[in-house]
Amino acid sequence: MLRNAVSTQHYSLDEFDLHYYADSLVKESRYRLYNDDGKSPFAYENGKYELMEFTAKNDDISLDFSVIKLVTTDRFWDADNLITVKVHNLKAKPAGVKLGNTFAGSKIWSWDDETKLLEIKLKCNTSMETIEVIKQLY
Repeated sequence: MLRNAVSTQHYSLDEFDLHYYADSLVKESRYRLYNDDGKSPFAYENGKYELMEFTAKNDDISLDFSVIKLVTTDRFWDADNLITVKVHNLKAKPAGVKLGNTFAGSKIWSWDDETKLLEIKLKCNTSMETIEVIKQLY
């Protein structure tokens, strides 16, 4: 979800929110997000775009996300995307959040007990980024 994009000239995925609605009946989901500069005609046909692929796997113990940035042009190669992942419908505050193999601190993730909303800040470059939301300890 973009913040305040008036037209394609103001459109940018340098920083955006990704909303995920957790559902215990949905064990796996996948989504691809297309992006171009908003100015080049026939960007798709000319290969001047990027795709970001998001996957989520949900079970009783954890919710796992991965983001893969599939870059097709130099314009997006060095660009980092700052993504705020907003997870709705969790039943309780997670026991922890890991980015890659490292536990993330309070500067990276936050929990709102009233709205049951988890927010995770993720910097995505051209490699695969992973998030593990640990719902409960074993």
